[in-house]
This record gives sequence, C-alpha cells and structure tokens, in this order.
Amino acid sequence: GRLGAAPYGNPRVEASVRARDLRFLRLDLGEASADVSYGAAGGFTLRAGRIEGRRGETRYGGEIAVDLGASPPSLSGGRFQAVGRLRDLFEGAMPWIPEARWARDALDAPVEAESRVEGPSDRVGATFTASLGSGQLLGRPFDGGRAAGRIEEGRRVPYLLAAMPAG
Repeated sequence: GRLGAAPYGNPRVEASVRARDLRFLRLDLGEASADVSYGAAGGFTLRAGRIEGRRGETRYGGEIAVDLGASPPSLSGGRFQAVGRLRDLFEGAMPWIPEARWARDALDAPVEAESRVEGPSDRVGATFTASLGSGQLLGRPFDGGRAAGRIEEGRRVPYLLAAMPAG
C-alpha cells in the first residue's frame, strides 16, 4: 500500500548529507555524501543525486531514486561508476551476497566499473560492466580483462569474465 498523508500534506525536504560506515540494501558502502530530496511534487520518492563515496581504495559516484510509498520500497534510475580495486567492490557486496567472498579471495585487480540498479528492494536487479587492469586470478597474474554480469532478483549473479594472460 501507499503511505498515509501527513496532517499538513507530504513535506518537501532537501539536504546535503554525509555518512560514514554507510549501509544501504545490505551493501557496505563506506563513506558517502549526496544531495537528497524527498516529497511534495515528488510524492513519496527519496532521490539521492551527486553521490560521491569511498570504500577502501575505491571511489564511486552516482544517483538513485527510492519510492518509499511502494511496498516493498522500489528503486529506479540507479546509475553508478566506481574506480579502484575489485577487492573493495566484493567486500562491499558481501553482506548482501555472501558468495562474493569467493570472488574476493580468488580475484583482485584495479577496476573501472559501471552499474545500473532498479526494482523492488527485496528483489533488486542490477547490471554491471568492468574493465580490469593487471591483477591475479587464483594466484596467477593476468594483464587485464573485462567482466560483465547481472544480479537477478537480488541474489543470482550470472557473469562473464575475460582475463588476458600475463606476458
């Protein structure tokens, strides 16, 4: 159902926020700042824009909208970019997808990644692409590579990884 109306109508809120140890949808996002707006003509939608964050060595940015009037809340327009290390991305996802621990332990490299996120919060979907620099896969060096994948219904992660062997 929809949220009930406040006695004086839905308020309009605009703010710039900063957070440390940020957790959102079971993701460990580290430190982040954003411009946030809610309500009035936007209904029960919370919008976060100009998101800038850091987790470990990785910096990220993006935007997202969350319809708090939907049950469960629904995400839309989520677009994010990250530059840093794969290890940080895997560790950030581990509270949500514990299996990311296996990838964190098997693979590390510098990364530039992009993702899109949308859907109900209990079944969120995401797609991602990543370019990898020189790294290691199961203890063996590689010169670089590309990865792409998707998260289906908030839990399945079909992906494709192409790594270029070293030397």
